Amino acid sequence: MRHNLLTFLVKFYQKIPVSCPPPPPYLSLPFITVLSSMSNKRLTDFLHLERKPIQGQRTSVAAVISDSKGKYLKQQVVRAEDRAIYWWCQAGDNIEKRLHWLRRNIQNKVNELGSIHFYIWLGTCNLTTKDKSVYISLAFTETNDAIVVITNLFKQFIDLVNQYPNCKLTFLEVPHYSIARWNTTRGHRQPEVFATQDNTLHEQIEAINQVIHTLNREQGVRSPLLTVHLRARKQVKRGKNKPKKDIINFNLLSDGIHPSPLLAKVWLKEISMRISVDCYQ
Repeated sequence: MRHNLLTFLVKFYQKIPVSCPPPPPYLSLPFITVLSSMSNKRLTDFLHLERKPIQGQRTSVAAVISDSKGKYLKQQVVRAEDRAIYWWCQAGDNIEKRLHWLRRNIQNKVNELGSIHFYIWLGTCNLTTKDKSVYISLAFTETNDAIVVITNLFKQFIDLVNQYPNCKLTFLEVPHYSIARWNTTRGHRQPEVFATQDNTLHEQIEAINQVIHTLNREQGVRSPLLTVHLRARKQVKRGKNKPKKDIINFNLLSDGIHPSPLLAKVWLKEISMRISVDCYQ
């Protein structure tokens, strides 16, 4: 069974491009229906694969530090090994706020739990901001500005955790999300005006995730590949070669930002499988 799971993951990830543009603002209803059906089947097939049994003894406690995304995964916890994960999440918090929280609480948490492996799942609330109503918009017009600010904040997390030799941290990928779709679910009358911002946001998320994987390699850790589960392919024209376009399937998000229950289960499994490697010997 372990071989079947590894084979599935290798083939699954090989089919997913490293980078792909976001979908067009409007897709036909038949295509959305077919895409959702295919994506749901792929996620369900992944969930049905049996997990590798945990080997060895637990050497550290896993704690996910996140915004509201983490709460959606916590709601899907069923298995015993997943119930051992600590979820330190606060809706609406950006990196600065969670960093401030950890600075105030890390000593007490280490005293209470011992060795901790922190999984930092933040960035969404830095890339976009919410106005006085409920709508969101792009926080950075220039991708390089976003990279500089967020990278500096991530490095502050590293400096903080490195003060505790028995602790480690892993940065988790920032999932793709849609400004236009979120604003649509909040009743915006002209969500199409955010299409250009969505294109820029896609570029920024791709860039930040490259930074995340680089920082993780420098720390000797790995992030589970969460964003691959949002990627899909659309046939753009009929013909002999049937060319296809790579897109992000936002239909797997319940409101343009947060995962559907099915996607939350998949992301939880991905993170839990990584924890079974990081926190056990």
